[in-house]
Amino acid sequence: EGNTLYAYLRLSEIQLADTTDGLKLNASELSTDTTLSATITDYDETTAGKIVFEGGNITIGGSNTYTGETEVTGGTVTLAKNSGFGTTSKLSIASGAKVDIGGYSQTVGSLVVGSRDQNASNALRGSGTLTLGTGQTGASQIWGSNSFTGTIQLAANHNLAINSIAGIGGTATVGFGDSSVLTIEGATGGTFSTHLSGAGTVAVANSTFNVSGNNTAFTGTWQLGSSGSIGVAGTSDAINQALGSGAKLNFGNGSLSLELATGESALTIDEVLLGAGSLVVKGTTGQTFGLSSSRSDFAGTLSLDGIGMTVGGAADSISAHNA
Repeated sequence: EGNTLYAYLRLSEIQLADTTDGLKLNASELSTDTTLSATITDYDETTAGKIVFEGGNITIGGSNTYTGETEVTGGTVTLAKNSGFGTTSKLSIASGAKVDIGGYSQTVGSLVVGSRDQNASNALRGSGTLTLGTGQTGASQIWGSNSFTGTIQLAANHNLAINSIAGIGGTATVGFGDSSVLTIEGATGGTFSTHLSGAGTVAVANSTFNVSGNNTAFTGTWQLGSSGSIGVAGTSDAINQALGSGAKLNFGNGSLSLELATGESALTIDEVLLGAGSLVVKGTTGQTFGLSSSRSDFAGTLSLDGIGMTVGGAADSISAHNA
């Protein structure tokens, strides 16, 4: 009699069952940041509900297993563990909302940032590894520019489309799984400096921009489609690093401009030329251009502006490959 019992209740698990409206979390009225430590799971093996983050600063403090959709419509959500979003089938980040990967690893079935009607700005941030797709055919879209500095890994057969050269982040890396594609469409001006790694395809359409950075780990294909125009300028080493290592340049009515820096003597690229677009190589008197690969099947137009090129010669020589 007269004793007081103090009880501490802690939510240990959240099971997601509502696939229509979802579980809605909003911490915008709280004076401090909120950490969500409860494990988030599917309701059962056949019901994968949705979770919606509507506002405030929320940190996900656990590794979760749910597979339903995740929507971030407001506020900032930060991961503090790997798989904070479980293995969500779709992560959507609305314009004005933000997700910080926090240096951790996260796999999502697909990613949608912003919308066709409203670009997002810095909605995806932080570092870490964000894997898109699960090996099945799928597609993700990023509308707008971001400051992500980690790695976006495209699973096999996955297609990521961006409409800005900074759609992923200028210092981020895109890793390509088998038959994966990064599509850049509607990007005008500026320099694409996101690092590329792997053997997928970069498809460029209705865009004009420059490319820079070290992409020596990229062995895939640049697909220059309709109104797709890219430019690379600098030293011979800088140009070769930007294009990749033995990558393919597939000209589908697109164009590529290479400009060798003053003071360099020669530009020799090891890319394989395909298709029927336009290749323009610029330089100054005394400089030369050549191909180190004999596997080109180029039926387009090569224009030399101030730079020379020798055609023919001993077998397997650069001048023989030029022919």
